[in-house]
Order: sequence, then C-alpha cells, then structure tokens
Amino acid sequence: MKGRFSSNFYINNSFTPIESTRLKSLFDSSVLIRSSRLPALRRRTFRSPLRNLILSRRRAQVSVQLTSDQLQRLAKIPICSGKSVEFSHLSGNLAWVEETLTAMGWTKLCQISEPFMASAVRSFYASLKVSTGNTVVGYLKGTKITISEEYLVELLDCPNSGHCLSEFIPLEKQKLGIIGSLGTLWKRGLQVNELSAEKRLIHSIISNIITPRAGTHSSITARDGNLLFWVIQRHRVNLPAVILERMIAAKDLQESLPYGSLLTMIFKKLSVDLSGDVPMSTKEKIGLITLRRSHYSLVGKKQNLWYKDSLPECEHEVYPDEPLSKLPNQLSLLKYHLKMLSFLPPPLFLSKMLPLRLYMKS
Repeated sequence: MKGRFSSNFYINNSFTPIESTRLKSLFDSSVLIRSSRLPALRRRTFRSPLRNLILSRRRAQVSVQLTSDQLQRLAKIPICSGKSVEFSHLSGNLAWVEETLTAMGWTKLCQISEPFMASAVRSFYASLKVSTGNTVVGYLKGTKITISEEYLVELLDCPNSGHCLSEFIPLEKQKLGIIGSLGTLWKRGLQVNELSAEKRLIHSIISNIITPRAGTHSSITARDGNLLFWVIQRHRVNLPAVILERMIAAKDLQESLPYGSLLTMIFKKLSVDLSGDVPMSTKEKIGLITLRRSHYSLVGKKQNLWYKDSLPECEHEVYPDEPLSKLPNQLSLLKYHLKMLSFLPPPLFLSKMLPLRLYMKS
C-alpha cells in the first residue's frame, strides 16, 4: 500500500534499508532531499502517525535542494570544532598572551570546549542564509537558528566595534607590525617560524578559534595576518562581525565548516533536539604542547621563556589604531580575493574563480 504525505514525499509500507535510512533523515534533519525515483502517486492514502508531525512542522522547516555533488561534498567537508586555550600554562613570559586575549575580549570564546555535533553543524550550514543587518539564519530540526552580532556580544561578552575581515593590511605593513624590519616577506606572506613563542600562540588561537580553518597552519594567510597585526598592536577587532563573516564564507560548502563547538553550544541554549547525533570531542588545547610541536625550546623555566633559533633579532613597530578604509572599488576587491584565493590548491582555486568573475560582472 502506498500513500502520500505531501506533494514532495511518498511512503511505501515495505522499505529497503536504504529507503528506511533516507526516510528517517527527513525527520531527523531540516535538509530535505527530493528524489526523482519515488514511486508513482496512488489514490489510497496511508494514515501514518508520523504524518501529522510532518505537516505540523512543515512551516518551520526549510527545504534545501542539494545536488548529489553538493551532498557528497557536504559529507566530506571537515568541521573545525575550535580548540580551547590552556590558560593555566600562560605564566611568566607567556602571561602576555592571556593579557592580550582579555584586552581583545576573546577570553570567553577561547574557553569553549563543548563536544560538537557533526550532523547538526552540517545541517545548519546546508540551510544557512544571510539576513539583513549582518545576521545569519539556519534551520535545524524545525528550529530557526538566528545568529546576530548582538546575540554574540551577549553570549561571548565581547565588543562589537572595531576592525573586521573586509579590511586589508598590506603585507609590508604586516611584517613591520608583527615581526619587525628583519622579518622575511615571502610571496604568500609571513612565516610562523619567525614568530616569537607568544605570537606563535596568538597565531594558533586565530587559525583554530577566531577564524578556524582546516589544513596546514605553517604559513600566515592574509586573513591571519590582518588579525595577528591587530592583536599585537592591541587594535580593537569586531569579533561578532568576524565570526559571522567566517560563517558566511563557509555557506557555499567550499571551505571547512567553522565553529563546531560554538554552534553546538548555541543549539543547546536554544533547546534544539540533538538526540541521535554523536558528540565529537574537541582536539587538544592550545598551550605548551603547541610550542613543543613547533620546535620551541624552554630556555628559562622560572620565567617560562621559550625560544627558537630562527627568530629574527628585532622588535615589531607600533602603529596607531586608525580606521582602515575598506576595499574601495571592485578592482581592489578583485585583487583582494585573488590574493586570498592564491593560498588554495589549484582545483579549489579554479572552482572559486567562476563565481568570482560572475560577481565582478554584476
């Protein structure tokens, strides 16, 4: 006997294991998949007890039509849970790191160690939309998830004024403000091997917590360089805007999915039903183990002083906190995006070039 739930879903009372799994996913996630291989419509209807549940929640859900390629890519995209900082290790010379995080208003975000729910995070990004006023909206099991700057200010106890990712600092200025005049400027930017132990920890915090990304962290990307410059110079950063910009950058499913632990914490605060999703533990904390793996040596135990032979013997320059002009025109915007894309492997670089060209023509 075959029956009809709605214009989009049909159900057969005898399922193969694959069909059962596919049907179950319709109830467990807000990502609804329409198939062209569903059986033909019959007159008689099957009154399933789940029918009322679907119809009552249909208005609250969002139908996201993903291609098979997008579904495969979504399943493979890594999730950046976001590490936490081992603040008990930040003593002696490393106390500067904790003082800097406190001054920037980043402490609370750096303390989150919530095990993340992978399926819930992927469903959220699959349905992510950009709303007005720098706000993002996603759906998870019929619950509308709205994340705004104001919400993040309250949640993370951080300021929502200052610099954001749309601003750009020239590489030469980054070098002088982060390392100093003796720093080496490579084609792709600065190298983490030339950072002092304190600045190396800040870079690890930026690339794993503030704007988390997958892959190697052995180089300082243009985005990392901007944030690292502002932190070292103690220039205020609009953390909520940065988080939302990073989320928006991931919504096209071309980048790693950030803030797994932060989003899971938000889901729980909004009482989203996460039953059936397996929590994934976060990775190790950022602290002394980060320095050891980066080949720093403890040369002064009492002062907690760490050193590496490749460090340039110079001090960074100090710059006043002046508002930077955002990228003024489409030509500058194109140059900026090309610079950011240059860090991607060739296949991913080419996949992003076409949308960028279409955007520049609009």
